[in-house]
Amino acid sequence: MNIESFLIFASSTFMMVGTYFIWFSRYNIPNHLVLGSLFVAYLVPVFLTNVLTRFPPEIVTQYAYILAVGSVFYVVGLVFGNFYIPVRRIIKVPPFFHESLEVFLLHRYRFLIGAASLALVTMALCWVSMGMVPMFAADPFAAKFFKGEYFDAYMRVAIPYRLAQTVQITLFPILVALWFVTRKKLLLVVVIMIMLFFALALNRGLVFYGLFMLMALYAAKKRSYLFWFIIAHITIISVGSAIYYLAAVFFGADVFGVIGVANSDVWQILADGSPDIVDQLTLLQTFENHGTYTLGRTFYGGLIPGQYYWNPSAWSLYISNNTDDISEVTSGGFRVPVALWGYFSFGWIGVMIVPFMSGVILGAATKFTKYFVSHKNILTSILALTFYTVVLAFFWNFYIMSMYAVPACVLIVLVLYRIKLRSASR
Repeated sequence: MNIESFLIFASSTFMMVGTYFIWFSRYNIPNHLVLGSLFVAYLVPVFLTNVLTRFPPEIVTQYAYILAVGSVFYVVGLVFGNFYIPVRRIIKVPPFFHESLEVFLLHRYRFLIGAASLALVTMALCWVSMGMVPMFAADPFAAKFFKGEYFDAYMRVAIPYRLAQTVQITLFPILVALWFVTRKKLLLVVVIMIMLFFALALNRGLVFYGLFMLMALYAAKKRSYLFWFIIAHITIISVGSAIYYLAAVFFGADVFGVIGVANSDVWQILADGSPDIVDQLTLLQTFENHGTYTLGRTFYGGLIPGQYYWNPSAWSLYISNNTDDISEVTSGGFRVPVALWGYFSFGWIGVMIVPFMSGVILGAATKFTKYFVSHKNILTSILALTFYTVVLAFFWNFYIMSMYAVPACVLIVLVLYRIKLRSASR
């Protein structure tokens, strides 16, 4: 193991599960649910494959140092935000964090069922309009990202489709928790339908997310339960990372053509299924060759519809593919850590400032949330974690703001706060 490998893995770990420094608890569910991704996307590629040797040594060294410096400032920001930001003066505690299950059901049950059902119907109608369902398309991988021959049909329904998907993703953990505590059959039907739609859309990471969150809360009752849950979760994430390879083996190599069936090395298969490091090194290398600092334009670029150049997902594809047209690129964009976004925006100054600012906000958000999470009240815990991962995450992820996160934030605020509309009287 060389110094670059160690720095890359250690720094990535700090940036992915850094809140363990300020919330070292069985109830830090968001961090527990990232450990599987950390294993397949970073530990396996760095230590068990030759991924790093595919790139020039100077790029790997630069990548390692960017992550190392950024992670230090990120952790410092976490500690500062946790200890010095008066978060309760900034964020009003949602009323339903304190209300009983009966009160929550009285005020929000119909709204949740109605919103989820409308989202399912909308997505189904969008598939009808497009004339395909990603799982059963001729080219499922291209259909998943609506690229190539599927691009024009998708653009006709892009807004309602993404809104419907956003509603499903946002409400899914809450609906799962409500079913768990009430055992209402209608809730179970809606939960199963959302899982089915996630699978049909080939959103493999979303299929069981709400269930994992609930299971992690239950497992947090005892350390031994939590240990075995984490082992099982890492195993499931590993299988999910290899799912395209398995699909290629059983259904034909050209079905999900991104991974060839000739590769029999299990570690390389896992790394190919979660190519974060390859994507990030590719982006850094191409950026050094022909990119220019974004000056923070990718921070707000995701709020602008269409394939706007400064949308962070689109920008990563424009740069890495050296093209002005990404409609044929079968990818939804790269997962890039905060340290790299800081570098792409402002150079080495950005490597220090952007992670620090993100860490400060996350530290404060974690301080606010952790008091409401326990195994004793499943619903309150899920509501708090959803508020944390949707609303508060929008602010600590300020460097990759997305227009799809805005309706998700609005939706959760409507669920958790009692909004009173006052009509002006004359």
